Amino acid sequence: MNTPTPADHEIEAELRAVLLAESARITPDPALHRILERAHAGDRPTTNRRRRRWLPAVAGAVATAGIAAAAVVIFAPGDDGSRPNVNQPTASEVLTLRTGEQVDLAVWFQNQDDQLVSGDFAVTSSGDVGLDAVQLLLQERPRGMINSWTGVMAPKPVARVNDVTHDGDTVTVDFDRQLDPLPSLSSPEFGRPVVQQLVLTVQSALRTDDPVLLTVNGEAADEAFGYPLSGPLEADWSLVSGIRPTSPSQGETVSSPVSITGESSTFEGNVLWQITSDDRVAKKGYTTGGAFGLYDTYTIKAALPPGDYTVKLWEPNAASGNEAWTDELSVVYVDFTVE
Repeated sequence: MNTPTPADHEIEAELRAVLLAESARITPDPALHRILERAHAGDRPTTNRRRRRWLPAVAGAVATAGIAAAAVVIFAPGDDGSRPNVNQPTASEVLTLRTGEQVDLAVWFQNQDDQLVSGDFAVTSSGDVGLDAVQLLLQERPRGMINSWTGVMAPKPVARVNDVTHDGDTVTVDFDRQLDPLPSLSSPEFGRPVVQQLVLTVQSALRTDDPVLLTVNGEAADEAFGYPLSGPLEADWSLVSGIRPTSPSQGETVSSPVSITGESSTFEGNVLWQITSDDRVAKKGYTTGGAFGLYDTYTIKAALPPGDYTVKLWEPNAASGNEAWTDELSVVYVDFTVE
């Protein structure tokens, strides 16, 4: 007697049972979440010239992670929203933008070494530059970079941003849902740099050092991506690769000549800089700090008349072609006033 051939629905049910059982056996671990991200972007050439060499052992881990991921349903907003206009920016007076003006924004992503790297983006402002910056973070997934804000396995934002407000000494970013797309895999180790992407991006857009509070529909969030939240978060520059500014601080009033300092680890030690005021370039040039793998200090001296200024620091992207997701890496903006 011939063995009956199972129907398609029976095969599907059996596969689902196997996948669910396999996913339940996997111990949640921060590294697994990163493996999911990298497997998702595995067909994209990396832009990070400092990338790790993949080890053969990773192949087995990716295969296991793929089984678990197949049984996970990612909940995300029903639509992607409109993408920003990224024409050449004019970038000035970001706190007093009118709707339709263009402004440069520094947005942070994770590289393959689990460090945060910023790139320069130009956006046609809605009139709320803080909101514009968060929406960019929720939408952009540069080639070869990791951005869990766009969803781990699905190219959709993990949430919608309701509002970004800057009252007193705190910036509040309000979302429409809990920020935990993969609860079984989230952890403090995984969530820490993800949350810092938001903190650094928002602070840069608003030109402030004030801490950032994450809320969900008006209520303070107690965690995000597995990272516990007990209040507003300060920026953690130790996670940042490239350029880490020290002085002046955001909004600081200083005397001329202005001393612009920090530490850097960039390609061939290059740090480019430009100081603008009222859409006018006041001074520009380049200096050197530490080369790749070695942080060292940089110092810029600039004699400036009294007024309000923005200094932009960045590293030219040494990559080209499809690997050049942005022309400018490690982008930092700092506003200051000369008395």
